[in-house]
Amino acid sequence: MGLWLVQGLQALWPQLGFAELVAQAEQAEPFAYLIHPNDERFLNPACMRSVIQHFCQETGQGTPQTPGELVRCVLDSLALCYDQVLRELENVTGESITRLHIVGGGSQNRLLNQLCADICQCTVLTGPVEASALGNIGWQLKGLGLLQDLTDVRRLIRHNTRIDTLHPHEVPQLDYYRTRFAALCAHTHSDTLIEEVV
Repeated sequence: MGLWLVQGLQALWPQLGFAELVAQAEQAEPFAYLIHPNDERFLNPACMRSVIQHFCQETGQGTPQTPGELVRCVLDSLALCYDQVLRELENVTGESITRLHIVGGGSQNRLLNQLCADICQCTVLTGPVEASALGNIGWQLKGLGLLQDLTDVRRLIRHNTRIDTLHPHEVPQLDYYRTRFAALCAHTHSDTLIEEVV
């Protein structure tokens, strides 16, 4: 799951652009509310706001009300979800992941990208925005014999697009937020309140 959750919220406030929603999220209290983004209830709900609020109520967190609180809930949760996946990959591969490269439309959401750097405690590289199209063009150039291999394709794309680098900041209580998020994920389908994670 990704920014589809924010798109679902944005549909409720057509007068607010994406940038305005993210700006309001920056002003909201961090980690006040968390959801499990990959829960199936978020795939195609009738109302994204209602299903997020219900999840937060169900898990004893209270209820996010404002657009900023709701979007911040989604972004914090996505970053914690990415962190969880990175830790799983490290366990499987036995290697430490120190860089995360975000491409496509998500690379334009600076708040989410900085949250990823902070929560994953790794360097985040963002861009290009049109990664799929550029990769397709690069592979066609290789097919025409104008580029030799994948290394050439990557070099050409990197030379002609902007890649931003975000460095992690310290997050007080990061282990607590990780533990709280993991508990929410483990109890996704529980009908009982999860008092111990709030």
